Amino acid sequence: IVSNGVLNTAQNGVWTGIGYNRPALCIVEEGGILNAQTTTLGGDHLWVGLNVGAVGTLEINGGTVTNGQMLGLGWSGGIGFINIHNNGTLWTKQMHGDGNSSVKNGSLINITYTDTNKVSGKLVYPSSSSITNLLTTYVANGHIVANGKAEDVIISYDTNLNAGIVTAVLAPPDP
Repeated sequence: IVSNGVLNTAQNGVWTGIGYNRPALCIVEEGGILNAQTTTLGGDHLWVGLNVGAVGTLEINGGTVTNGQMLGLGWSGGIGFINIHNNGTLWTKQMHGDGNSSVKNGSLINITYTDTNKVSGKLVYPSSSSITNLLTTYVANGHIVANGKAEDVIISYDTNLNAGIVTAVLAPPDP
């Protein structure tokens, strides 16, 4: 999905899948939008690498992906990867609270910071401050990393971002 391109995938009760039952790749470039929700942060699920045999990869390379309900990587035996680069943003509304169920089976969310543009990719979760505990558990379990390392993840509770209460997971600048 290139700059100014928009793909709306959600239709009340229809899930969006990248790698439903076989390998698949979706790239959302700077200025591109993948909208997997039916209303503002309400709607449908986003599955990356859903079933056995699937390896799904979502590359958010400066674009924006919005998911209105459950985010799942490797949910039913597949493997899913989300890589967020170059000020790319993944908005999601729901992840299971155990720190394992939404990202499993060797799946991974990797957020990177590049020195060339001085900005981090980000995973944004509308929330209360308690969501930081959920995201911290996913980090501790190795399911969310920054620049490939769990210890580099920055979780920031921000009441000002996009005029809502959000928790953002960022990558720090390279040393």
